[in-house]
Amino acid sequence: GVAPAGSVEADGVVLCTGPDDSSAVGRDPIAGLIAAGHAREGFGGMGIEVEPGTGRVRAADGAFRTGLVALGAIRRGSEWESIAIPEIRVQAETAARILLAEAGA
Repeated sequence: GVAPAGSVEADGVVLCTGPDDSSAVGRDPIAGLIAAGHAREGFGGMGIEVEPGTGRVRAADGAFRTGLVALGAIRRGSEWESIAIPEIRVQAETAARILLAEAGA
C-alpha cells in the first residue's frame, strides 16, 4: 500500500522497548541480526557495534549498514552514554537525518 503523507515505510524496527541491550545468543531480534551477519556484537556483549556519533550498525564484514541505525541502550557496546533521554533524543534526530538522506528525501 501507499504510506500516509509524512510517514516512512521500513522493513522493520528492532528492539525499541527498553534498556535490555544483551546480544546473548538465542535472543531475538538482536541474535538474528548477528547470526545473519547484519550486525556484530558490541564490546563486552553489550548490544551491537555501531559507528560512534551516527549509530550506523557495523556488519560482520566490518562495513556500516545502509538503512540500519541503532539508538539507545543497544549502542552501549560502542557508546557508553546511550541510555539517558538527552542522548537518545540526539541519536533519534541523527538517525532520522541519516535515514531520510539515504532514502533521498
